[in-house]
Amino acid sequence: MALTRPRLLTTLAALSAAVAAPLLVAHGTGNAENAATQVTGCAIRFTSSGPEIHENASHRCTGASSVRVQADGDLEIRQTSGAPIVSVTVEEDETLSTRGIVAGPSGGTGTTIVRFFATRSKQAVRADSPALQGAQSNIWVTWVQAG
Repeated sequence: MALTRPRLLTTLAALSAAVAAPLLVAHGTGNAENAATQVTGCAIRFTSSGPEIHENASHRCTGASSVRVQADGDLEIRQTSGAPIVSVTVEEDETLSTRGIVAGPSGGTGTTIVRFFATRSKQAVRADSPALQGAQSNIWVTWVQAG
């Protein structure tokens, strides 16, 4: 089976989100201190009842404890760790990519806020909008945090 770009991105995101326990990697900080880097991830599915953590026999969530839609329509993800953030990445799955929806994260230390944008209409999209909903409509979120 050939890996198309959306399938490759989904596969890479799934691999990072499917880690059953956080991956710890030692790294140098450029000074005398060394710290551990923690990588966690989670799939968020957009159902007709709203966004939810997607976890089952095939999907593990190691980085989020809850999700909700804020009054302004942004998605709020509560994380299981409040460690300092190194990087946070949100990848749209093939369903959202086909619809021209992009997502951008902010924060990442205890709470991550995700804002959605429709590239075709050039409008912000609420996290509870039908434009995001689908039986397999997901974002894949990956956090890298300094321990």
